[in-house]
Amino acid sequence: MKKTSNRLVQTLAPMPPISVGARPRETKSRFGTGLSVFMRCVAVLWIAEGLLQWTNVLTDPSGAIMSSDSPLHIAALFFFCVLDFVAAVGLWLVAPWGAAVWMATILGHVVVVALAPDFLPGPAAVITSDVVLLSAYCALAWWAARNETT
Repeated sequence: MKKTSNRLVQTLAPMPPISVGARPRETKSRFGTGLSVFMRCVAVLWIAEGLLQWTNVLTDPSGAIMSSDSPLHIAALFFFCVLDFVAAVGLWLVAPWGAAVWMATILGHVVVVALAPDFLPGPAAVITSDVVLLSAYCALAWWAARNETT
């Protein structure tokens, strides 16, 4: 502490110089790389799913979707229209929030199939594929965390 004109001023030690040059490489396990590739593949699937949902909205010349008697159907349609793309972007970026949003869309699939089984084509196949993808993600994430070499 240094006193200047009736005020105490704290003096700081100089900061170390910025290191210029090669940074140490982060090493990733093969499971971490596999998880990244898996998340990007699922992102492509979810982009396709989002495009299919938007195709249902935009190519309905009669307006039957919007005049549907079921507000649940309309809410679910726009829920998946938006969240499928948000999940796909997060998965492509290999971000933790992307996996969380993706899991929320899977939970949404389960809820929609329980409440309106005719909303998704082939509800049993959709739920089965969701469970298989989620199981593969959990296994890869567990192995990647277990074999992390940083």
